[in-house]
Amino acid sequence: MKDMITIKPIRDVDRIWLPVWISQRWRTEALVFRGEKNLPAELPGFIAFMHKMPVGVITYRVKDNVCQIISLDTVVHGKGIGISLLEKVLDVMRDQDIHQIKMLTTNDNVKRMEFLERNGFKKVKVFEDEVVKYSRKVKPEIQPFGYENLPIRDEIEFQREI
Repeated sequence: MKDMITIKPIRDVDRIWLPVWISQRWRTEALVFRGEKNLPAELPGFIAFMHKMPVGVITYRVKDNVCQIISLDTVVHGKGIGISLLEKVLDVMRDQDIHQIKMLTTNDNVKRMEFLERNGFKKVKVFEDEVVKYSRKVKPEIQPFGYENLPIRDEIEFQREI
């Protein structure tokens, strides 16, 4: 039997457990987007469920008529959950007449960069040493090393037209 994935908007009741879910993945409830601290559990977004269990979350904000993806996480890989969540946000942005979407990642997150490029995003800017200069001041919990033990230094901005 095929795994049934359901995507639903984040509701008030989800905001009770969502901070813990985010913290388990990021070691903190707060995430930084270009030096600004965000609490994903308080933002709009969508949750992917499989067998009534949450398996993915995307959160976003709109600033200066641009959608900024603040978090995108899945705990089950290879099932199309990430792209399904992203598509839900794209649908909302089209309805709101927003034509651009951005997402940041760090230099160590090669898999995220590949995901973004496969899904129509282009790398538009590298903010060298941004994590060292700014983000760790706002969020000291950012580890010095990330995936594959690579030093976390740069923020890389990806953008897609909607």
